[in-house]
Formats: sequence, C-alpha cells, structure tokens
Amino acid sequence: VHPSVNDADDPAPGPCPACAGAGTVSGDPSPFVKPGFAGPAGLAGLDQVDPGRLLPAATLYIHLSEDALRSGVGVARMEGVGPITIGQVKEFLGHCHVHPVRVVDVAGQAPVDGYEVPARITEALYLRNPACLAPYATNLSRRKDADHVVPHLSPGTGGPPGQTAMGNLGLLTRFAHRVKTHGRCSLREPTPGVYLWRSPHGYRFRVDHHGTHYLGKNPDPRHHAAPAQERAQDRSSVDMWASPLELDLTELIARAG
Repeated sequence: VHPSVNDADDPAPGPCPACAGAGTVSGDPSPFVKPGFAGPAGLAGLDQVDPGRLLPAATLYIHLSEDALRSGVGVARMEGVGPITIGQVKEFLGHCHVHPVRVVDVAGQAPVDGYEVPARITEALYLRNPACLAPYATNLSRRKDADHVVPHLSPGTGGPPGQTAMGNLGLLTRFAHRVKTHGRCSLREPTPGVYLWRSPHGYRFRVDHHGTHYLGKNPDPRHHAAPAQERAQDRSSVDMWASPLELDLTELIARAG
C-alpha cells in the first residue's frame, strides 16, 4: 500500500517497491508499470500474444452427403444456420484453426439397460432427428427430453435388457412429452428414427427425417378415452382429452391443414 501524498506524518515517502519505475509517491513520480509491460502506454508485449488463443472454442456441425464431399458440388446444412453451399463449407473449414472431431456413428450406439439416457445417445438422437418428433413440431433446440417410446421397465422387475436404445428413444419438448405421456396418444417406432403417432380420435401421422406425413383418420376404439370411473381412480395425471371441448391438439392441426 502506497502512503498518501497528503499524509503529513510521512515526511519522506520512499520508492514504490512493486513498480519498475524509480519515482516516489510525492511530486510527479515515474509511471507505475506492471512487470513485463515496458513502455509509456503499457502496451509493449502485446505483439507476442496469439489472438487465436483468445477466441472461445466452439463445436460446429455441418451435414453433407458423401457425394457432395467428394465432388465439391451440392448443398450442406449447418446446425443453427440452415442450408449453405459447399463453397461456404470450405470457407468455414479451410483454415488452420479447425480441429476435426470423430464423426458420431448414429446407427452404432450401443444400448444400455438403465433408465437414464447417456450423453452419447442423446447426441446421436439429435443428429438423427434434430426437430421435436411430435407431429408438425418445429423446435430445433437441444433442450428436449429423451423419451422412451415403449416405457422403461426396470430390469429388476422383469424389464428386458437394452431398453434405452436408438430404436426406442426420441426427443420431445417438455409439453409434447407430457401430451404423449398423459394425453392417451399412442406412439410406435417401427424402425429407428421413424415414429408413428395416433391421436385419441384416430388421426395418424408418420414423423421421420423428412418431416410429418399425415396418414388420415382411422378410428380405433382401443384409443378412445377411458370410462369415467377409470379416470376417477387415476388421480396421478390430468386427462387432457376428456374435457367437453375435446382438446385434441393433433385434430386441430389436421383440420387447420
């Protein structure tokens, strides 16, 4: 701590022990300069700093076909941006600051027995189906729930092995996840990445990497709302489809389309 210049009890203030200058506190001392930064403006030595090391690290996902990669002609898709040309891909990747990472093997993710979805499977799910898998959903955020299409059953109570797998999972927004769980919708995944929905009133949809495909209406009494006495006994969930207004979201979407 330097003594104050107005301190009358310190008649002879000495040199600053922490500075590289030779000035004292009294009068007009030499500039206090941090060690390693010589010069009147304190900017010397900045030419030795690599600006590239100051940039934050980022992971960039670019999706393109093998033909486009080999021929250099075509369109790629950048996550968070959309379609870009192969020339733009070269601009993004054709310099020394890019560190390639291993391509995620979406189809080769090993299943697990536990309920929790590993980060590697969640990442592969997003790369396979970036959008929420609910019919006509457009949410591309990574903040989604990894839902078990066939509800998980603990192996300790007879559940089969490998239930948490790419062929039994899909990413849903929280609201869509609740609709699927409590709204009496049925969902199947006949092949990994292809989802077949049926609403409580029989509307059917197929959702895959091309989007949503409306398959028409095919009423099935097995998917109608449960009797009132059954709903009264089940107090663990809210029956969205038994209200007088019959708030079937997929039915409203189908009518609007």
